[in-house]
Amino acid sequence: MNAKHTLTVLNRLVLRRPTRSHRIARALRGRLASLAETALEVAVETGAPIGRVLAEQVPEEMPLDVVHRLLDLCDGADYAYSVHLREIALALTRRILAERSPEGSARRARLHQNLGIRLRDLGRHEEALEATQMAVELYRELARTKPEIHSEDLAGTLNSLSNRLLTLGRTEESLNTLKESVEIWRGLVRQDQARYLPDLGAGLNNLGLVLRSLRRHGEALAAFRDAVEIRSALAKERLQISFQADLATSLTNLSLVLGALGRAQESLEVTSRAVDIFQQAAEARPDAYEPRFATALNNLAIDFRDLGRPVEGLNRIRQAIAIQRRLARERPAVFDQDLARSLDTSGVLLRDLGSLEEAVDASREAADIYRRIAASRPEAIRPDLATSLHNLGTILADLGCTEEAISAYSDAVRLRRELADASPAFQTDLAESLLNLATALREGGDLDGASQILKQAVELGETALQPGIAKP
Repeated sequence: MNAKHTLTVLNRLVLRRPTRSHRIARALRGRLASLAETALEVAVETGAPIGRVLAEQVPEEMPLDVVHRLLDLCDGADYAYSVHLREIALALTRRILAERSPEGSARRARLHQNLGIRLRDLGRHEEALEATQMAVELYRELARTKPEIHSEDLAGTLNSLSNRLLTLGRTEESLNTLKESVEIWRGLVRQDQARYLPDLGAGLNNLGLVLRSLRRHGEALAAFRDAVEIRSALAKERLQISFQADLATSLTNLSLVLGALGRAQESLEVTSRAVDIFQQAAEARPDAYEPRFATALNNLAIDFRDLGRPVEGLNRIRQAIAIQRRLARERPAVFDQDLARSLDTSGVLLRDLGSLEEAVDASREAADIYRRIAASRPEAIRPDLATSLHNLGTILADLGCTEEAISAYSDAVRLRRELADASPAFQTDLAESLLNLATALREGGDLDGASQILKQAVELGETALQPGIAKP
């Protein structure tokens, strides 16, 4: 029995019985230099346990030349983005960063940037921000002395910093940081389009994400269209799967803005194209692209609902939830939010189809997950939690659970009031929750309370139309 076969059998055993991970550790102990690359291959092909065990042994036993070789493999085309290698990639990066290198060196800056990416990939967002901020400081100093060499490094790290800030709900800071990054990329594209166009496409995609989170949908639409145009051209020229996936990512984001603008048929067409690309990518590299495939399926389900086709939407969302449950079981800090979004969508679709008991179960689970996430990232998760609570309230009201509905709507109103105080773009959402709360209070016999709440909704203007369910 060869080494790969043995490690594969052990890894599959631990997937079924996680308490047996010591068997993998025993098989690797004292043989890391010869088995480490094989272990990476097994992790990518069959699952994460062996990657985690390998990560635990990096500080203790692994020679530095093996550390460098493995990190190169993790970042290479065959293994890049693999969910199963996230722990080992972080451990390897930390080990190399611990080596002595001159303060302010490009190597140290690059390692801090990569450290931020590794931490983000494991849901450790505050640590990821700190590492990325250090990388920006180092690259800014390097770019000041040698702009011809390090401007692109600074732009890339600013892009990463913007993502870290957005994840933590620091949206305005994220936007300002990203604008600086995009301006640098635009200047570099004028010098060398072939080299820097992919980076500009990534920057424009992220710019659209930030603008969408600020409800500046017209500007977000323009940014996403520019990103799709760039990435479509690149996907035709460069046939690697990563360029196809980048295009699908921008298509997915574009569809969300189209949906928010009420252009449901266009959104469906764009999302369908993204789903087709991600499905092919996930078939080739499930360890890398299944998460994004599931996200695209959720968006497709929303598009079907918007077009009055809930049965088709429910089929897609069930497929997404199956993938996300499996991913969240292994890495809840990374994938719980995606699962919550799909559960919320599922609740909405089940309500549309009259399956209220199933709908309330899905909606409760979504709200519970969002509440857990809010304990560590309250600013970032507030809009999603508010929408989930609003939808839960609507389903509870349909079931005649008036007191519970009032409680859910009240929490949604509180959160949406905080959002509306920070940005007028959220006033429509607030008015919608106020209207639903007023209706629930009236159903519960609190006519005075209903009147007061309704007055608040009216004072917001004519932004709120009819009580209803919020779009996930």
